[in-house]
Amino acid sequence: MKALIGSLYRLRNQSEYLGLRESWIKTKIQAFNDILGTAISSVSVRRESVSYFASCSCLSDKKEFPYFMRTIPSDAFQIKAIVKLVKHFKWTWVGAVGLDTDYARFGIQLFIEEAKQSDVCIAYAEFFPTTYTRERILEIVDVMKKSSANVVLGFTGEGDLVPILDEFRLQNITHIQWIASEAWSTGTLLRNEYRELLTGSVGFAIRRGQIPGLKRFLTRLRQSDAYTSPFIAELWEEVFECKLNNSLNTHTHGAQSRKPCSGLESMETKVHIYTDDTQLRVSYNVYKAVYAIAHALHNMNSCIKNNGPFENNSCAEMKNIHPWQLYHYMRNVRFLTLGEEVSFDKNGDPIPSYDLINWQMGQDGSIEFVKVGYYDATLGTETELFINDSIILWRGGQVSYFASCNCLSDKLEFPSFMRTIPSDAFQIKAIVRMVKHFKWTWVGAIGLDTDYARFGIQLFVEEAKRSGVCVAYAEFFPTTYKRERILEVVDIIRSSSAKVVLGFTGEGELIPILDEFKRQNITDIQWIASEAWATATLLWSEYRELLIGTIGFAIRKGDIPSLKSFLTRIRLSEAYSLPFIAEFWEEIFNCKLNNSLNLHAHASTSRKPCTGHEDLMTVENTYTDVTQLRVSYNVYKAVYAVAHALRNMNGCKTGQGPFANNSCGDIRNVLPWQLLHYMKEVNFTTFGQEVSFDKNGDPIASYDLVNWHEGPGGSVQFVKMGFYDAALEGERELFINDSIIFWHGGKQAPVSVCSNSCLPGSRKAPRKGQPSCCFDCIPCADGEISNQTDSIECFKCALEDWSNEARDRCLPKIIEYSGEVAVEYSNCVHLSQFKKKGTDNLVVNSYGVLADIPFLLVCC
Repeated sequence: MKALIGSLYRLRNQSEYLGLRESWIKTKIQAFNDILGTAISSVSVRRESVSYFASCSCLSDKKEFPYFMRTIPSDAFQIKAIVKLVKHFKWTWVGAVGLDTDYARFGIQLFIEEAKQSDVCIAYAEFFPTTYTRERILEIVDVMKKSSANVVLGFTGEGDLVPILDEFRLQNITHIQWIASEAWSTGTLLRNEYRELLTGSVGFAIRRGQIPGLKRFLTRLRQSDAYTSPFIAELWEEVFECKLNNSLNTHTHGAQSRKPCSGLESMETKVHIYTDDTQLRVSYNVYKAVYAIAHALHNMNSCIKNNGPFENNSCAEMKNIHPWQLYHYMRNVRFLTLGEEVSFDKNGDPIPSYDLINWQMGQDGSIEFVKVGYYDATLGTETELFINDSIILWRGGQVSYFASCNCLSDKLEFPSFMRTIPSDAFQIKAIVRMVKHFKWTWVGAIGLDTDYARFGIQLFVEEAKRSGVCVAYAEFFPTTYKRERILEVVDIIRSSSAKVVLGFTGEGELIPILDEFKRQNITDIQWIASEAWATATLLWSEYRELLIGTIGFAIRKGDIPSLKSFLTRIRLSEAYSLPFIAEFWEEIFNCKLNNSLNLHAHASTSRKPCTGHEDLMTVENTYTDVTQLRVSYNVYKAVYAVAHALRNMNGCKTGQGPFANNSCGDIRNVLPWQLLHYMKEVNFTTFGQEVSFDKNGDPIASYDLVNWHEGPGGSVQFVKMGFYDAALEGERELFINDSIIFWHGGKQAPVSVCSNSCLPGSRKAPRKGQPSCCFDCIPCADGEISNQTDSIECFKCALEDWSNEARDRCLPKIIEYSGEVAVEYSNCVHLSQFKKKGTDNLVVNSYGVLADIPFLLVCC
């Protein structure tokens, strides 16, 4: 609104052109303020107004808002632009969050509908309350953290995202690629405070405009001007954060606690967002709104008597303007300002156009709003969106140690993502190879209803089908506990003939299923564990009898030198210097430090105070056990990958670098995209294992195949019984040592088939409506055989042969002579009497020859 000042003064200076007196314009400033609409995008706006910031699509409804107009496009066009942007980058799985307001609800609902029409799926749509509730913020952040949708639309106001971003910072969540709605796409409040989270954001912003004379006008303002206009009073107090004596400012903000203005303040030397005329977006909309009113008034004032548009061809009375009369002229306004046409359609909406903005980190570390494209609805469908991909800078490269979803290998959607844990695509391939090894053709699969499980089990179903393995069922149970659904899933598992079940889920997520197994005494299931729980000690103590013999692929184990000695040397004093060690200390000793730095409370509020006598030398638990370093080893490799990339960057020779003009990166001011370049080329060996990344940012896939044994004292032992290594070829990729496996049901591998194999002498007949692994065995007919197990058809014997009794071989027919007539038989039975009228003792042999014999040989 502060830019309105400059616009009105500009209007005053052009009063002669408009045919209006300066004194009249001054008296109408308050009227303009009434006509100019609210900045809040809500259905609560004035019905007779010209808004510069209310973008809700609902306001285009002329039945409900017949006199509403605006200089900001409807969100319907913004959403159309956003979905086209999403399609351009081939993002098909996107989240959406917003404050629980009309702006966010209408906008996100439009996004869901438009996305559906464009084959884009919405992973989640979450709203947080207008009154801060940390519980709800934590719920939403948890949804975002667990989802594989790493692109999120934040359809909300500039400051509304602060609680979410604060929690992101607390939990070190840095992998989200944000799409900004226009309300915060150029949000200066956020760019300075949260640049590490928002670098690389993209979003559509209101078109920028340079208002002529505004900068000069602002720098010439003096404190005395603030006592003549409430607008200038507010501007002055906001820019200098002071309080004027007897201020005309009616919007106090934090003015009550401000120091008095000294009178020495100068706008000429002040750098502030309100004095920066290079990013005039909302202000430019105000400028256009004021000029639209001015042009309407000019046209109204030019009305010729008895040739007007109103009743009896009358004109409006300029001294007593009615809003509906002004609205008539507003609808027909059409003018150019700064080369842009300003007009309104039948809904009171302007011509929709946006700048596409990318949040890029500059050389000094500050965020710059770089225009990387535009959306202009006046152009054709194919050209209305333009994106200059070559100048977009995405978030810096991320190296994950535990995000295994195969979806993250898509470089179009995740161009800067890398990881030291293999993609689930390799884990699934390994699991199916193992299933084939044990001749399990009928396998169940279950998981919590999350992206991890859904993507993983879908891969399993597809890979299994290609390998001749059938999935008996694929069931998901909800993230919010519902016993009815748990009972349904358990009933499916219990009634199925599939006795091998893949649990593709997180460590603690199987507990509701296992609890019900225990209640119903279901103990005949052989579990296959996904890597997320293949070495989960948490489950053993409570569910030993259900999980003993479990097999699964685990992250490769590694030894980190000196880690044990480092851990045992940590002292209590160090917990007061680092939040990480504070959390470690409280978890190890289950106590609470005084004035703890631990940011992750867990159950710490109910813990006893730490005594100061705790000693890590005497503790044995999962945190101090360095013999099973799997996830930790992935972290170790990720850190070393970054270190090697930095070393290679530092070794760059001037004039021989990989960047523009053969330049090198500045090791003292490392830019994420430069580091990413070197990360992609990393190749080193640690503990005999090669660490490098393929074109998708994935490491060389390798797993340990582990088997759950019961060790001394009843503890669990994860015995390595084989491995999978994608670096090896063909049959060597998977190695299994069958001799050391401890099976859940005893010494032998369980049988898990829908139908037992069909022996030679029979063929498989598919059961209608059931998977290919479910079939019946049909004996071969006379004269036909099958000589292989699970044959799909029987083969006819040659004309001179006949099938044996087992129907697995063809034998020559036996020929005997009776007088002059030859009779052939192979397997025959004797009938003592065969009488047929007129043909006593006559039979036709296989060649159609009548034979007169004393008895009949009927050949089988």
